[in-house]
Amino acid sequence: MEIDLTEAVFPQQRVQINVTSVFGSVEVRVPENITLRSSGSGILGSFEVETHEAADGEAPEVDVQGFALLGSVEAKPKRAPGSATCGTGCAASGASGWTNSGPSGTRGWAS
Repeated sequence: MEIDLTEAVFPQQRVQINVTSVFGSVEVRVPENITLRSSGSGILGSFEVETHEAADGEAPEVDVQGFALLGSVEAKPKRAPGSATCGTGCAASGASGWTNSGPSGTRGWAS
């Protein structure tokens, strides 16, 4: 199962995801510029979360908690669509970026 939050709009500053994987796998993908934390373990399986701190202190935080029994849980940042690695020309080329103040005060990816 894959939980893809790369284009999610986070209505709250902190989101907690509770994951239990038994004889299967769960993959959680989040945008690159949010904070990703975890608390969990694997029993005859793996619980791997790439802890990531956002550069923006106002960015949302996703906390992945749970365990894997004979299975796997994986969570890591994923590059946003259209955000190729580039220098100062990104904005001019129409690449997407994170915004804390979209329409109606929402948070999410802006193009």
